[in-house]
Amino acid sequence: MELGVGAVIQTSLYKPLANNDEETISRIVYSAKRFFRIVGIGLVVLVIGTLIAYPIYVRDKFDIFSTILLICALSITMFAQYFFGIVYSLLIQADQKIFIYNIIQIVVIVLNTIVCAFLIINGFSIQIVKFVTAAIFLIRPIALSLYVKKHYNIYKVQLKGDELPQKWNGIAQHIAAYILDNTDIIVLTLFASLSDVSIYSTYYLIVHSIRLLLVSLTNGISSYYGNLLALEEKDKLKTDFNKYNFFIHLITTFMYGSTIILLVPFVLIYTSGVNDADYNQYIFGFILVMGQYFYCIRRSFNMLILAAGHYKQTQMSAIIESLLNVIISIIVVFNFGLIGVAIGTAIAMLFRCIFFAIYCSNNIINRSIILFFKEMLADFLILSISFFIGWYFNKNIVISDYIIWIKYGFIIAFIIGIIVIFVNLIFNFKELKYYISNFKKKTK
Repeated sequence: MELGVGAVIQTSLYKPLANNDEETISRIVYSAKRFFRIVGIGLVVLVIGTLIAYPIYVRDKFDIFSTILLICALSITMFAQYFFGIVYSLLIQADQKIFIYNIIQIVVIVLNTIVCAFLIINGFSIQIVKFVTAAIFLIRPIALSLYVKKHYNIYKVQLKGDELPQKWNGIAQHIAAYILDNTDIIVLTLFASLSDVSIYSTYYLIVHSIRLLLVSLTNGISSYYGNLLALEEKDKLKTDFNKYNFFIHLITTFMYGSTIILLVPFVLIYTSGVNDADYNQYIFGFILVMGQYFYCIRRSFNMLILAAGHYKQTQMSAIIESLLNVIISIIVVFNFGLIGVAIGTAIAMLFRCIFFAIYCSNNIINRSIILFFKEMLADFLILSISFFIGWYFNKNIVISDYIIWIKYGFIIAFIIGIIVIFVNLIFNFKELKYYISNFKKKTK
């Protein structure tokens, strides 16, 4: 629903928020509302089309009236959860108050979970459950609206042209990202077997979940960078970026280093008793992890680009990345299957990771690109050690249940943690020293 424009709106708000420019903030908010109103009309048309066509399509399996009710309930839920109040949530996040949004979201999700569980246990239909969910999710936009009205002076203004000139660049990057994320499944579906799709989906579910966890660590940093850029505090931006970027490298190599070793044993436990495919795919799992590693490593650079509003300048890299993934995956899938599509994704993500690092170093912060390659060298050493440990581990140790897997998980995490610290003492002593001294101070 954001179509990539949400990030453009946030970027546009950084400078006026830093300067307390209420008129410009109001212009951007009302321009954003106008854009999402158009998107909303399009979504309503889509829902009406679905209401007409889909119940007829499934009339042999499901009652038409029940299907119509369910589509209505799902549509209202989606609108309540993602659309209503979206502009106010972007305003709050741009103002470095994402904790307000998160608190409201936590309350709504917990309340919805409790109420839904009660309704399901007591035998209510899925239509009623979803209608109640829609009503609960309406709490979020109402709460956001009340907060914004109390803490911001947003007033109606006459719009002068397009207040969001880069929105089409944001949409283009959004479409490219969508193609990138869905290429592998489509290519496997068209050119490989459905068992390959099953294996890929299982591995991707786990690896992608870890990516979401790592990405959540960067959710608030873009607005912070945007504030520093708006205030032209370049030295502080460079210092804080270096600290945060190194932290991302530390946590990403630790998480994915452990994942390389523990991924296959977890999948084999998860799929025990399922004989539709060979789920023991260590090389595929490793390459899949590497692709997501490149995505997470570039995240700190990506946040810097979003904060600076350089959508048009980096648009072509997004298109090239998605094209690389599609072309390489189709070429190699015939000979390498699962491994082929994983290679395509990894190469595409590596390309944009390097592009982001070079672009940021040359155009946003005065940072030597040698620092990036030094950090990458340390990471590759850690992940290579993890690969060989995992190869031995998966060849010689049989894990039969989740309890044993968790026990080994603690041991592996400890070993990888030691390796991460040792390697970075050699390659990044100064940066690691900062975090160790900071940890000691907080412990005291």
